[in-house]
Amino acid sequence: MPLISEQNSHLKIVNPGINTQVQDSGRIGYLFSGVAPAGFMEPRAAYTANRLCGNPIGLPLLEIPMGNFSCIVQANSTISVTGAEATLEINGNIRHCWQSVQVQEGDELSISATRKGTWVYLGIRGGFKVKPVLGSCATNQREKLGGLDGKGSPLKRGDTIPCFSSEQQVAMSAQHIGAQYFDDETHILRLIPGAQYAQLSKIQRRVLFQTGFTLSRDFNRMGYRLDTSTKVLTQLPKITPDAIAYGAVQIPPSGKPIILLNDRQSLGGYCKPGSVISPDCHRLLQSPPGTKVRFALIRPSIAQQLVKDYWANIQKLPILPM
Repeated sequence: MPLISEQNSHLKIVNPGINTQVQDSGRIGYLFSGVAPAGFMEPRAAYTANRLCGNPIGLPLLEIPMGNFSCIVQANSTISVTGAEATLEINGNIRHCWQSVQVQEGDELSISATRKGTWVYLGIRGGFKVKPVLGSCATNQREKLGGLDGKGSPLKRGDTIPCFSSEQQVAMSAQHIGAQYFDDETHILRLIPGAQYAQLSKIQRRVLFQTGFTLSRDFNRMGYRLDTSTKVLTQLPKITPDAIAYGAVQIPPSGKPIILLNDRQSLGGYCKPGSVISPDCHRLLQSPPGTKVRFALIRPSIAQQLVKDYWANIQKLPILPM
């Protein structure tokens, strides 16, 4: 049964939470112009949310940092909630996350504050009908692009987000994925050496890989800062500003590394000894402040194969019929 594009099918935001945004798979190909790709912070959860709704993996979702969100669903459709651990309620009744959920016009949907993790994704069958800017619906606040208003604004109370209605029910589950989502182990961040790695002294390299860091409370879509008990990385080489890759480890004068992510700037002048591979970045994104991390060097050839396999695997994680 096809999707129905009715003029009044929408979600009406009651409580937008903290910086909830429309995101999709990202605005690719404009970083050379200073436009960050934005897009899903945590693709494994985002892709799964779309698949649970019977959607292609890159369709627009709502990305809800820290949860604490509610809306009125003005459509008959299938929704899903994945990502950080939170409670989903429909009309006050608890429903399972990480599975397809049927909703009817007028239903009240709420997502609690997160208990573990940060990034929550809300999907709906057919995706949200948001006009693309430079080929993507992804919200980019710094460049004021994309999102519901096309100007990079986060969602606010009273916003209505157009969507589709669909009487065709999707009944799939990925709870086995959600059940294995969090761990308390020390994270090993595998680092591909960059051009400035060779400029570090032997002592600075040893300090980088032997120091235990913790994940700071200072994080956003641009990057995650790491904490140390002392200022261990000092007197780093001065560089000419150059391009910044996803996962780049930038070390400012504070000596506390910042892992740069989706909304990163395109150029930076602080020393960047290398980049953390995307699978390790994504694992870190759902970890709480205080999580212990260490860096480990990885050969580019090995990293390339790991990343290739990772992206192939998350696009075909097993989704089970209910």
